[in-house]
Amino acid sequence: MSIVGNHTAGFNTLASSKRLKASGLPENQADTIVEVVDEALDSAIGKLATKADLADLKAEIFRMMWIQGGTIILIMSAFKFID
Repeated sequence: MSIVGNHTAGFNTLASSKRLKASGLPENQADTIVEVVDEALDSAIGKLATKADLADLKAEIFRMMWIQGGTIILIMSAFKFID
């Protein structure tokens, strides 16, 4: 098993594996630890909102505000006609 390159942004798997090996861990243990950490980081990063997600959310909130505002105006207009 060999660890090569950067898999997760900001986490250098090769450098991390080399560092663990230099501290005395056997190669297979060092590589396994790095793989587990890399998978955990990939999983966590996959759950973060992207700029596109935030833009979509902002547009949806804006749309809902317009709908609610329009509904309030309709209700207020209806009360005017009732009196």
